[in-house]
Amino acid sequence: MKKIYDEDGKLFAELNFSENYYLNYSKHSHDSLAFSVFLSGDMEVSFHNQCDLEIKAKEIIVYNPHQVHVTKSKKNNVKNYYTLHIDSKWCEEIQKKLFKNKNEFIYLQNMIKDESLYKKIYDLCESIYFDKEFKIKRIKNILIDIIKRYTLLDEKEDKKEPELLKEIENYIDKNIQEQISIGDISKNISYDESYITRVFKKKYGLTPHAFIINKRIQKAKEKLASSENINLAQLSNEVGFYDQSHFSKVFKKVFAMTPNKYKKF
Repeated sequence: MKKIYDEDGKLFAELNFSENYYLNYSKHSHDSLAFSVFLSGDMEVSFHNQCDLEIKAKEIIVYNPHQVHVTKSKKNNVKNYYTLHIDSKWCEEIQKKLFKNKNEFIYLQNMIKDESLYKKIYDLCESIYFDKEFKIKRIKNILIDIIKRYTLLDEKEDKKEPELLKEIENYIDKNIQEQISIGDISKNISYDESYITRVFKKKYGLTPHAFIINKRIQKAKEKLASSENINLAQLSNEVGFYDQSHFSKVFKKVFAMTPNKYKKF
C-alpha cells in the first residue's frame, strides 16, 4: 500500500496492490472514490440494486463513495490487482466546478471499457507502486478526465440520500464509540425500527448493524492513516469494537490486510 500526498502535504490518495487477488472480502463500501485495474484474469462485482458486472483485464472498475459492493473471482485467476482510492471531497469539488451548482457527489458509471484509459491508469499505478517519478498533477489530470466523461448526470436524482438517512448517519458518526443499537437509533430519530431497517436495506443493501460496522472500520482507517503510533487495542475501543481480535478480523475483510499491517505503511 502506498500513500499519496498532494502539493500541500495532505493525504490525497492511497494505492493498494495485490499480486494475487484476495478472496475473502465481505460486503462493504468506501469513503473514497476508487478505481481498480488488473493485468489478467476476470472477476465479478456485485453492486447493491444493480446487475452483477463481469469485469475482464483492460477494463476499469469504479467504486463510488459509500456504494455497497462485493467482489468475487470464481476462477481465482486475477493477477496484479491495483486499487487507487481518491479523496471523495476533492472529487466532489471537481464535479462542482465542472457541472455548476451541484451540491453533492454524483455517481460515476461502475465499469469503463476504454483500453487507452486503462493503460494510463495501470501505468500510473505501477509508477506509484514501484516509486518511479510521477507528478501529482498527472493523477489529477487523469481523474478530471474520468469525472468529465463518466459522471452519470442524468441519474443524480436516483442517488440523492433522503434527509432521514443523513440524520441517522450523523447520529452514528457522533456516537460511533458507543454500542449503538437499532433501538437507540429509533429512539433518537423518532422513527419505527422496522421502517429504519427497510430504508437502510433499500438504499445500501445492508442492515443498520452492518452499516454501523462498516462505519467503524472506515473511522478506524482514517485514524490509522493520520497517526503512526496509535495503539490498536485503544483504537478498537474508540471505534466501538468489543475487542481487538474482532476489530482486526473485520478490518481485513474490508481492506485485505490487518490494521497492524496497514499501520506500518
